[in-house]
Amino acid sequence: MKSELHCKHMEEAQGDGFTVDYTTDTVTFPLGRPITTFSGEMVNAPTHYFGLGQGTMTAHYNEEESILQLFLDGFGNSRQYSDVKFPGPHGNGLFVGPVAKGDNYVVDPDVDGRQDSYYREDQPAPLKTHPLDPDVPDLTMWRRPLSERCDADVVGAPFWENLDLSASDDSIYDMLDQSITMLRGVIAGLPCSTSWMKNDYGMGSSDFDAQEMSVWVHTLGEIRNDWVETMSLAPWWDEWECFYQNKTLTDCH
Repeated sequence: MKSELHCKHMEEAQGDGFTVDYTTDTVTFPLGRPITTFSGEMVNAPTHYFGLGQGTMTAHYNEEESILQLFLDGFGNSRQYSDVKFPGPHGNGLFVGPVAKGDNYVVDPDVDGRQDSYYREDQPAPLKTHPLDPDVPDLTMWRRPLSERCDADVVGAPFWENLDLSASDDSIYDMLDQSITMLRGVIAGLPCSTSWMKNDYGMGSSDFDAQEMSVWVHTLGEIRNDWVETMSLAPWWDEWECFYQNKTLTDCH
């Protein structure tokens, strides 16, 4: 069984028809044009790691099937395992591939953007907040009923429509104000989610730590404001509990 969350970010470029365009209700892709794309993944089961990918995304419309197809061509991938006792089959690392073929391929930072100016051989310093974390993950939070971990005042609270990750671009005052709002969204909002932190193989197998919080913040910052609360607190996967425990669907909502 696996439990994963993935995201795809397409580069914003200037010019009509050159990149992805959107409104509050629509998204428009230029067909047949490669768009620089950044991909992220957070894997919670059966292993725990955070990964990043880079490449190009090309959209194609299949008229016979009436579907939009997105083709990703990847040139780089990195993976960071959060459990040092299980680094995975390949371990932590950055893997890169050629961005061209044959004699046209030259690893030149002025051509394909690669460089090693940020490479460091020294091991990173320990996480400063580690003394606050237990050595053994506390998996009890997501086993508790929703009524025991979620404050009733959180549902319908005003902060849901005021979450804005880009506020720090305006001024230091907006950044400070948004930091408080985001803390409310994480510390108070995440425990009220019914199914975001459930693994496919059952309840109580996820923690309430950096990995879970990073996925949640990612979600809060990318859903338009008037839909954040609805999308974040919806019972998307509660049917899994019914499936594995042989319960009726009404018992899982």
